[in-house]
Amino acid sequence: MPDSDGSDRTLFTSGQVRMAFNLTVVVMIGTLVVLLLMVSFQPQAQFQAADDGLYRAHVMSAAEALEGYELVGETRARIDIRHAIDLVAERGVD
Repeated sequence: MPDSDGSDRTLFTSGQVRMAFNLTVVVMIGTLVVLLLMVSFQPQAQFQAADDGLYRAHVMSAAEALEGYELVGETRARIDIRHAIDLVAERGVD
């Protein structure tokens, strides 16, 4: 709106606002194009199955260090009650 002396005291002209809007639209379209290109690329690597040999060797060596138990089947173990009490007494009870 013009002042009493006829000068326009707006912060931005309508041409600057239009240019900022157009620049924003161009940046958004460019970003969408880049994102669509990134999504369309296929990975170049080949799938490889993990080798769990090191893990199994570590578990076996840790299991060999255990004492005071006997295996019951493949998935269970039985521990002597006296040995269990000694372990609890050794580590303390909170």
